[in-house]
Amino acid sequence: MTVFSELMGHVFCLCTIASYYCFLHFGASGKVILAFLTDEQIKEVLNQEGVPLDEAEQIISEIERIRSEGYSYTFSERKNESIGFGAPIFDAAHHVVGSIIFAIPLSL
Repeated sequence: MTVFSELMGHVFCLCTIASYYCFLHFGASGKVILAFLTDEQIKEVLNQEGVPLDEAEQIISEIERIRSEGYSYTFSERKNESIGFGAPIFDAAHHVVGSIIFAIPLSL
């Protein structure tokens, strides 16, 4: 599970299973969180994470697809030879508060 929070105006992400900080723009778990943030928050995160403009445009395009489909999927982004599926977790006010992922190897 991945959770995110805003602390003193900065959005950050914590992967709770592995207990490490991760970039939100990378992998199914982070991208699905990004997709359900406001456009302003997305731009802030991409800026904070130092994403180049051409890569940011590609990520924003992918985020639009994720918003439409309601889930994310990635191929070998966090772990080589794997596929990840991510779904958002919302609070009672329908604000995204985290994600849950399912990752499987591409070969056995």
